[in-house]
Amino acid sequence: VNPMVVTPSGAYAFVILPNSTFAQPQVVTMSINSTSGAMNFASTTTIGGPGTTAESLTMDPRGHFLYVADPNIDVLHVLSINPNTGATTPVTGSPFSFPSIGQIAQIAASPTSPFVFVYDQANTQLDGLSVDGVSGMPTLLGSGPMAVAGSVNMNVYPAMRFDPSGQH
Repeated sequence: VNPMVVTPSGAYAFVILPNSTFAQPQVVTMSINSTSGAMNFASTTTIGGPGTTAESLTMDPRGHFLYVADPNIDVLHVLSINPNTGATTPVTGSPFSFPSIGQIAQIAASPTSPFVFVYDQANTQLDGLSVDGVSGMPTLLGSGPMAVAGSVNMNVYPAMRFDPSGQH
């Protein structure tokens, strides 16, 4: 699980409050004091409807969009980030589904390019998505999925990451 992401400016942090018996998951925005590092609540955004889960999140390298994986209903929630307040709102068309992806268990954004990669636990494969830099809309790459050798238990290996150069 990717529990927290911080904007490149360091002004805002985002965490997921998972769903409970009575509530849908929320993305919580915290402002970060640039002098002291103290965090203060800024806002929340409820995502999805009944049955929604939120288990992994990532941010595009410019800090304009959040991507939240929902393995329960197999969709990707995309939220735009207000650069002045940190408030998040779903982009047009969100959540997005991809019929060839069975269960989005993990997600990672390339730090140097407009791509997001998801781990499909149901099909044991990695899928790439191209991300529109203006709308945040993800599109499945035409190169197809990459099979992951063997059975990977993402509960044991809980988070996909890139190195800072974006090469690995």
